[in-house]
Amino acid sequence: MRVKFLIQPPKTSLKYKNFLKQVKKLRPDFFLINSYSMLLKKDLLKIPKNGGFNIHAGLLPKYRGCNPIEWAIINGEKKVGVTLHRVDTKIDAGNIIKQKKILIKKVDTWKAITRQAKKAGEKLLSNLKKYIINNNYNGQPQNNRQSSYFKRRVTRRVTTSSTRRVTTSSTRIVTRRVTTSSTRRAT
Repeated sequence: MRVKFLIQPPKTSLKYKNFLKQVKKLRPDFFLINSYSMLLKKDLLKIPKNGGFNIHAGLLPKYRGCNPIEWAIINGEKKVGVTLHRVDTKIDAGNIIKQKKILIKKVDTWKAITRQAKKAGEKLLSNLKKYIINNNYNGQPQNNRQSSYFKRRVTRRVTTSSTRRVTTSSTRIVTRRVTTSSTRRAT
């Protein structure tokens, strides 16, 4: 199977119309999206026969947006997860097809949790073809009252206390029960 890789320009770009033409020419069955920072507009989402799907490293409807694993750890969650969901015109708000929960153990590191999430995401994606073939891909609507949205982390201030530690390293995150270093354990 050959897969064409196209990069979506912003809708305001002069290149956007040409991008739409290229996508239409491909006649895709569906879009598969992961870690994407732009909204897909209706004109783009109506092209694929079966719509769009996203694999999100968070348990939707909570943790929509950027860095869901980091934000879950920052907020002291006891579990994270991966969600396969439909793509609509809002960020991470489409119907949920399937989720896989991952418990955060005291000895887990950020890297370990991210590896577990990657494996869980791969498993969900391996079943996507089955969902499409069985026409079982509409999913369940998200409860917007339970949703939360998180932006990309850009501030890097240092705070210390007995329950929270923030470092300036871009690879480390605030910790409560989990450290980001693969060699240090949660405190």
